[in-house]
Amino acid sequence: MVAGGALTPTMLGILPSWMTGSSMMGCTGCGMMMFGSSFMWNMVGIMAAISISAGVVSIVGGYTIYKKPESLSKWSVAVLVSSIVGLATMSGFFIGPVLGIFGGILALTKN
Repeated sequence: MVAGGALTPTMLGILPSWMTGSSMMGCTGCGMMMFGSSFMWNMVGIMAAISISAGVVSIVGGYTIYKKPESLSKWSVAVLVSSIVGLATMSGFFIGPVLGIFGGILALTKN
């Protein structure tokens, strides 16, 4: 999910042309002119931040469950919620949040 959030702007194709190495008829910055709306840039940034934070919570939660089994219920809920959020933001290329939901449910049912 962390990689999905970091790659969100490139998957949407809205990086400035100087970052992608391509330009339209020698026009530096034409990529920004296509999506000149600051609302679009803000939404991409927000979605990327949510995706990265959901991935970080999933990774930290999984590591904490592994190292401290006594905190299983608290961190399994955190992994489950962050994976559902990651699924809603379509981070982790769909497989990351699905595996996180599966792991969170398994951790909750473990006794």
